[in-house]
Amino acid sequence: HCIAFTFPVWSRTDIVAVDNVTFFSNVSGFEKARSRGGVDEWRSYISTDPQKSRHVRGNALNDIGMAMDRDWYNWDKAERARLVGTCCNKRTIRGGFPSAEAVAMADTLPRVPCNITRQEFYEQYEVPRKPVMLTGCADDWPARMEWTYDKLANRFSNSTFWRARLGNGAEDYQLGVEWWEIAEAMRNNERFYLFDQLENEEAQSIEDDYEIPDPIKGADLYQEMKSRGHFFAGPLRWFCVGKLGSGTQPHNDPFASDAWNTLIKGHKWWTIYPEEVHRERLLEFVKCDPSCSYEDPFLREWAAAIGVNAARTEYYPGKFAQHVLQRPGETLYVPDGRVHSVVNLDSTIAITANYGTAANLDAVWAAACEDDYEKAKIMYTLVLDAKQRKTVRQTRNWPMEVACRHRHSDAKYDKENVPRRTLVNKLYDEDWSPKTGDSVEVRYHGDTNEYYRGTVTRASHGTYDVEYPDGGTDKNLPRKAVSRFHVFMTGELVDVMDTTADQWLLAVIRQPHFDPDTYEVLVLGRAEIELAHINKIRRFDWSFRPGNRVMAQFEDDESQWYPGTVTADKGNNRFSIRYDDGDFTASAPRDEMIFIWASNAFAQP
Repeated sequence: HCIAFTFPVWSRTDIVAVDNVTFFSNVSGFEKARSRGGVDEWRSYISTDPQKSRHVRGNALNDIGMAMDRDWYNWDKAERARLVGTCCNKRTIRGGFPSAEAVAMADTLPRVPCNITRQEFYEQYEVPRKPVMLTGCADDWPARMEWTYDKLANRFSNSTFWRARLGNGAEDYQLGVEWWEIAEAMRNNERFYLFDQLENEEAQSIEDDYEIPDPIKGADLYQEMKSRGHFFAGPLRWFCVGKLGSGTQPHNDPFASDAWNTLIKGHKWWTIYPEEVHRERLLEFVKCDPSCSYEDPFLREWAAAIGVNAARTEYYPGKFAQHVLQRPGETLYVPDGRVHSVVNLDSTIAITANYGTAANLDAVWAAACEDDYEKAKIMYTLVLDAKQRKTVRQTRNWPMEVACRHRHSDAKYDKENVPRRTLVNKLYDEDWSPKTGDSVEVRYHGDTNEYYRGTVTRASHGTYDVEYPDGGTDKNLPRKAVSRFHVFMTGELVDVMDTTADQWLLAVIRQPHFDPDTYEVLVLGRAEIELAHINKIRRFDWSFRPGNRVMAQFEDDESQWYPGTVTADKGNNRFSIRYDDGDFTASAPRDEMIFIWASNAFAQP
């Protein structure tokens, strides 16, 4: 005949069980006023079984805004928050972090060997958006031997800068922490947390000690953008080193990205919330309530007041958070949309990365599109297959020229955002000098990523004046803004001006038309072949990579172009090319190559 029960939050014995529980066979009233000091100290659950409603009298439930015939998720969110209780202060914080043994008792997350295939992992975990723990991924990594506090403390120059936080009370990261400060904390067993994207030259040596786990390898839809210097906020890869009590409060990872985290040393306590917390925008209800908590509560205060109770709290009908203990050598997979927290239970060392998966394509495409048109263009043309391109054309973020955010193109290539190993290949050939009268392609005003056809009217001391077909001019352009003009090739990806809408659209060159200076083009997302005048077509800068299909000149023959495939980046804007007829060139200049995107320019790509 039990219709309700209640227990004091602070009287827990561990993260699994509770004590001091009181059960009720009838309820005649429910007082929502808080206890001493305005603190929620109790958790109360009342049955919503209609057969038991006769045992609930008066305004017991109406007082908190819910009737017996209403579903849980229709409660007023503010009242729901009070019922759950999210105060972080001295009355609700009792004890420290749970032990690794206690978390292990609560851990029900499946463990799967790392030899699961990429396809199996995609179908069983990425598609259904299910967290899982992989085992054995790091068995052969050099990191297992090289990543110790003693070895790391002596590995990097004292003057290198890192992203970290130092001290017992530090919760905010500092971007310019010198390595000697972190090394001292390691040696002296002081509190610190290093969370760095490995963007300085010395830090990138860490990349030699690990590799992407096999079930995730090749899954990242963002990788092509990263390799070309187009980042959201760095390469989305972090080296994590921290002491007991360091970590992060509940959050959802950015940019619609899934995450993997491989632990090398120590133990981590993860709390993974049901997907409804993110979908229903309930994140504020898994954090400390500002009205009854310390100002800017620390992780340890959140963990003691809220984290330990997470698996006891119903955040949605039948949906509870789960506690997970990550052990050395294990790799945790957390899909986008699963709010999570992590606390280091001892001294830990880990590597983690975020990636965009095709299983979350709509959200990944939206993230790329809403951040930057250049990212979307790279993803659409170089990453997605025909089926995936059809999918994104049916989303609200299409056509991308209109829907996606446009930024200043060159902003992606400044030294702040491009890692040491990224080289952006320029469209121009430094060995060629334009002359007056030459037909050229020009970066308008010298500062765009797109190239417009024009004619050189003055060449003097490395600067150039250019006149465009519409009569406009550019003066004193630098050499890097001017490239040779080559005829457009079948299958080449270009921008075409839609004069009706007055906007540039991505299109594929189908073939030259019999009208002079006119081409048949297929605009992406349209079914009909259209005509475009040469003055309404422009190229944009691509950095070539091995495997790209190209049309290229061979040796000194400037009159002919031959199909081939890039086999290597030789540096200095030169590439090795294997031609379709079997010929090979070891060092073709960038200016004598054209990127061919569509293998069949007569079909919708």
